[in-house]
Amino acid sequence: KPMKLTTNQIEFIDAYLHKKCDIYYTDIRVEMVDHIASAVENKMEQDGFSFFNAFTNYMRNNKEDLLKRNKLSVTNLSGIKSFLKFLVNAYTLIFGVLWFFILYLSNDFRTVLKLLSVNVYYLLSIVFLVLFLEGFYLNQILKKRFYFIEKSWRVLISLYCLLMLFETFAENKFVGINLLGITIFTFVLIGQIFFFRTQIVKAKKL
Repeated sequence: KPMKLTTNQIEFIDAYLHKKCDIYYTDIRVEMVDHIASAVENKMEQDGFSFFNAFTNYMRNNKEDLLKRNKLSVTNLSGIKSFLKFLVNAYTLIFGVLWFFILYLSNDFRTVLKLLSVNVYYLLSIVFLVLFLEGFYLNQILKKRFYFIEKSWRVLISLYCLLMLFETFAENKFVGINLLGITIFTFVLIGQIFFFRTQIVKAKKL
């Protein structure tokens, strides 16, 4: 039977990465803790080491490489790639297709979309409300930072600006987003909300 670390041991690894290695992003630590825990479990099982000896041995041999990988992960496009990968999985793509047909076949939804198209500030207010609520939950309630979530915010803002730029050049006036643009944007917005929830749930399993 494979040896499993206790909750206290998992928390010890997380605290070490946070306080001793200055890895502040919770979601980055979750991935690293999972990797380290597996290596430590193998060491305990195969070599008969205690948890502390197995952990010390692993960190002595791998700490520099782990920190280097962490530095690379927060300086490249990994966060954005993670969010986009989440958006293009089978479930979200199916939802995206259904969402497209719902918006274009329902008179009620078309009325809402036309309302949003009249004034871009309606849609902008929705975006900032979502970002404000997520930011408040992370900073004031959890008091944690999530790298992948913060990058998904950038994707949302960038997509909004891109749609506005397209609208400006297309019609030479800043009036709103066409229905297709809103369909795409609302799909990404809803996907971001689900992505936010997924990242929080994953972190709580630590």
